[in-house]
Amino acid sequence: MTTHFCGQGNRGNVFFGLGENHYDDIHRVLYKAARPLWLNQGDALEVSRHIAAFSFCGQHAAFLDGKKTSRYFRDFKRRLVDSAPESGWALIILDPVSRLLGADAEIDNASATQFISLQEELTIDLPGNPTVLFAHHVSKAAIKEARQDQSAARGSSALTDGVRLQFNLTKEGEDIIFKVTKTNFTPLIKDQKLQKDNTGVFSISKKKPELF
Repeated sequence: MTTHFCGQGNRGNVFFGLGENHYDDIHRVLYKAARPLWLNQGDALEVSRHIAAFSFCGQHAAFLDGKKTSRYFRDFKRRLVDSAPESGWALIILDPVSRLLGADAEIDNASATQFISLQEELTIDLPGNPTVLFAHHVSKAAIKEARQDQSAARGSSALTDGVRLQFNLTKEGEDIIFKVTKTNFTPLIKDQKLQKDNTGVFSISKKKPELF
């Protein structure tokens, strides 16, 4: 967790944990994401100082050990507390969450609910009270049926039931569509078409989203 520079400039600090990418891959991902800022604004270095990248790749990183909280989660949380920037964390990104769920959480609602409670624990106990954003796979049935709603997530429905916001990404022809399928605290917005630049970075059209 490279957090030495985090906390400068009163900007939010992000922990970026990836389970399917090692550090060479993460370096390329962050370079692509930061390059437009460097070209257009010249502040990519400043942005990079607020990102702590970590790889779960090759680790047994389950947050649950059967029905109990795993030692890995406790160590992970302690490291986030110990390495937190002075202003705390603003955002925790975990991708994909399947690497962290444990053996039963995708098939057992009780385990999935327990996993969600661990994410809530992070938002409550970590310095800065960060938002936790995690990526999850879509079920094969949802892909086959072109179904993009709350039930599209793979595995236990308790994962969707427990979160406060869910959005899905789907491909329609050559377009990538951003669809908000659940939100507890804000109005739903209409589907948004994502634009992809030549570096592979997606952005939503600048047109103001319409509310339902």
